[in-house]
Amino acid sequence: MRPKLWVLLITLLCGLWKSAQAQTAYGPGGLFVHPTAFVPARGTTDLNVSYFSQQLPPQRETEWLPVSLSYAVTDRAQLSALYVHRRAGAHQGDSGGLFGKYQIAPDTARSPAFALAGSFLSGDVKLSSLSGVLSHTFRDSGRPVLSLHLGGQWARRADIAHPQDSVGGFIGAEAPLGRKISLVGEWGTRFRFDPSHTSALGLMWNAGHGVRIGLGYVNVGRSRDNRFLVGVGYRLGGNQ
Repeated sequence: MRPKLWVLLITLLCGLWKSAQAQTAYGPGGLFVHPTAFVPARGTTDLNVSYFSQQLPPQRETEWLPVSLSYAVTDRAQLSALYVHRRAGAHQGDSGGLFGKYQIAPDTARSPAFALAGSFLSGDVKLSSLSGVLSHTFRDSGRPVLSLHLGGQWARRADIAHPQDSVGGFIGAEAPLGRKISLVGEWGTRFRFDPSHTSALGLMWNAGHGVRIGLGYVNVGRSRDNRFLVGVGYRLGGNQ
């Protein structure tokens, strides 16, 4: 499975008219697959659980259950503990690790936010990653109408016969469809050890009372096609 996917994928979504804060392949705080430069407010604590599958013939379908517990140390820094359970036929494995994000510059009317995000996972899956991303929200009379993201990423996959490094780039967009729901789309280049590029299209919904739900079709680079993904997040502390 694709390194981006190893580390934890999906959904936690936009607060009222806010940019999405989804759990991504690199950890919480992004789109469906890729990270963004936005960070939750200081003191925010989130629990995220998701499920999805991927398949690359002639291999069996692989099912993923990632879980993360995240805390915003400051308005610019976020740390997360990661756990991933993987099942492929009779094989089952567990992995654990860490994710971190630091926003170097905030989003303003004149310049986009810029952040660095990195992760480490060990166990059944062995992956290290680092990404840099620019994010900007366009507003009309103070109301968000579109958020755009542009980034580059490096990953090292060490759970294969010959460990490899690779780099790539990605773009993403979020468009509010109402006060509590957003449409999210993204696309990324192919890592050299993957057969496909990354892509995702879905909805992120703030269900209220700290609950956030994401539904989408995702390809993390190691699947013949996009597959259904569902994620649920619960805000344990901080702004709802």
